[in-house]
Amino acid sequence: MRFLTSLTELPSSGLQRTALTFGAFDGIHRGHQALLGRVTALGERLDATPTVVSFWPHPREVLSPASAPPLITTRDERRRRLAEAGISLFVELPFEDVRGLSAETFATELLVRTLGAVAVVVGPDQRFGRDRRGDGAFMRQCLEPLGVTVDVAEPVLDDAGLPYSSSRIRGAVAAGDVAMARRLLGRPHRLHGVVVRGDQLGRTLGFPTANLACETALVPKNGIYASWAHVGGVRRAAVTAIGTRPTFDGQDRRIETYVFDFAGDLYGQRLSVDLIAHLRDELRFDGVGPLVAQMHQDCEASRRILAAET
Repeated sequence: MRFLTSLTELPSSGLQRTALTFGAFDGIHRGHQALLGRVTALGERLDATPTVVSFWPHPREVLSPASAPPLITTRDERRRRLAEAGISLFVELPFEDVRGLSAETFATELLVRTLGAVAVVVGPDQRFGRDRRGDGAFMRQCLEPLGVTVDVAEPVLDDAGLPYSSSRIRGAVAAGDVAMARRLLGRPHRLHGVVVRGDQLGRTLGFPTANLACETALVPKNGIYASWAHVGGVRRAAVTAIGTRPTFDGQDRRIETYVFDFAGDLYGQRLSVDLIAHLRDELRFDGVGPLVAQMHQDCEASRRILAAET
């Protein structure tokens, strides 16, 4: 997938023949995936490059930073998920470069004349342009007279009749309901980061853990989770603890993963952790003995859950 981060990287004549959609695309959830499928299908039918136009940082981080949501995916993961969905060109523009554009200028000048759109897919309830005045009907009014195909998508609903959305995923993850988040995403919620040195307390208890310096903004509530750890391209069963370690009067919040049947050195390595199921909330124990006994139970519970997936 080709990746552009500025309009200055475009040829002077602009792009030629793209089939595109646009938006924040945080999470690349099942609703997003349906939109991307429409883009790739139009690209194939019209001999156009399947393209996504997005913005960095997230628009709400600029417009209302105090209420900006934690992002579901890291910047790198979003890019990778788009490539996996068949997108050939990803244009990630600084939001400041587009925030002042009117809806008409955004549609005709940016999407068509600069980015070469011959087809545009507009998501349900999508708004664009200054003061969010543009929508699917406006896009059709502007672009169909120019010969551009405009596809306004219907909402994609789950079995409960609710639309897939990033806000629902954030709510599920925040509540620790990683199973629901998985159903909405179409895959487990994943935490990314580098393994850093902790105080090696887990090792003294017989459970050497990888302490993750997490790069993913959206982290679930404190608790214990069945998880898959991706180590050097290999998926390994694991259990992940998120919290402050109250039994030891911990203060800082940590994400620690115990990878089953693994004896290698992970310090300094990149680690990705897929959260599969919430096992229990974080608890304070009356001493090391009860804590270790519970940790053994947590490991057994995680193994049972993960065994059902293999």
